Amino acid sequence: MNEALLSAIWMIAFQLFFGLLGLYGVWKLVMFLGPRIIPTIRGIIWNQTIWARVISIYKFSLGITLSALVIVLCMFSCRTILIRVPNDIKNTFQTSALNKKHYGLGKEYIELAAQKGDPEALFLLGDMYQKGIGCEINAKKALEYYHTAAEKGYREAQALLGSIYIEGKTIQQDIAKGLHYLELAANQNCDQASLALGLIYESGQYIAKDLAKAKQYYTAVAQHNNPTGWYQLGLLQGNENNYLAAKNSFEEAIKQGDDAARTELGIIYLYGMGIPKDFAKAKELFEVAAQKENKEALNCLGIMYMDGKGVPQDYAQSRIYFERAVKLGEPNAFISLSLFYIAGVGVKQDMDKAKNYLKVVALQSEEAKNILQNIENPKTEKLMIQKVKATFQ
Repeated sequence: MNEALLSAIWMIAFQLFFGLLGLYGVWKLVMFLGPRIIPTIRGIIWNQTIWARVISIYKFSLGITLSALVIVLCMFSCRTILIRVPNDIKNTFQTSALNKKHYGLGKEYIELAAQKGDPEALFLLGDMYQKGIGCEINAKKALEYYHTAAEKGYREAQALLGSIYIEGKTIQQDIAKGLHYLELAANQNCDQASLALGLIYESGQYIAKDLAKAKQYYTAVAQHNNPTGWYQLGLLQGNENNYLAAKNSFEEAIKQGDDAARTELGIIYLYGMGIPKDFAKAKELFEVAAQKENKEALNCLGIMYMDGKGVPQDYAQSRIYFERAVKLGEPNAFISLSLFYIAGVGVKQDMDKAKNYLKVVALQSEEAKNILQNIENPKTEKLMIQKVKATFQ
């Protein structure tokens, strides 16, 4: 059962219990005071002494006061059941919808919060209209909600708007506006925006490349103990051939559980990039990442067994790792498996199978494209087969 509904049910049961307890108290009080109040009234009607009258009036007033107090308490409890509980249920569902994004259950309450200007609710409504959750897809309306949330300083909305304007898929591309929103979010310590800015400045795809700025944004994310920040910083440092710095960054990312960083650090040890080669350390790092189905790590283990680096050469074991990596879509593993079938090493030579593996990645890999062209050309096929066989010797 939904957590918000359970909370509401418990709240109603709690209030009902105390309401009934109040009614029971009224009944007991009437039963207790009735026999005492009635004679008092009778005594007032019959001429008693002044003192007797005063005492009788006092007792009568006390009884009435106590009865009124209990009745008021009972009415307050009942009012809580009838008025406060529905509001509590509404607030519970609204909070649940906002915190846990129960879109279907909480749309009504998200809209109520949005009407009050809640920036998170405005953002969630934009998300709902963008994805068609609980309503028809309406990109224009989604954008309006995103803009309103962003104007109220909601950093997630600013980061998303920045990406939307940079990509220009659903609206006209506006790089300047996209950078503006991303920077607003990054200034509020939004890691998502900072990573996006880092990638933009590193790649130079939309604006002039600026590695110093990219490093600045990655460092900001890393300082928030975000492993992705350390990982991206390590990749940038590696591309600058600053392998020691990259090694340190990957180690920080690993401490925070980033398996991709394990693979990158393993590659540094495998090829001795800036440090002495350490096959044992590389294998250890790859195996930990491979246990979590990291495709790059599986491919690297395949290479180690194919080349006999730090392990006995074992083509069968190598193919097992490459096949696992292929299932996860690792491009280099497709190329490596094709080489086995071209050379007929450990398997029966099968040029059609080799071509099929190469065709999958030929559009994204120049190496795959080159091998495929050579084995499809009758004039170069034999020479290509000889070269591939030589790699296994």
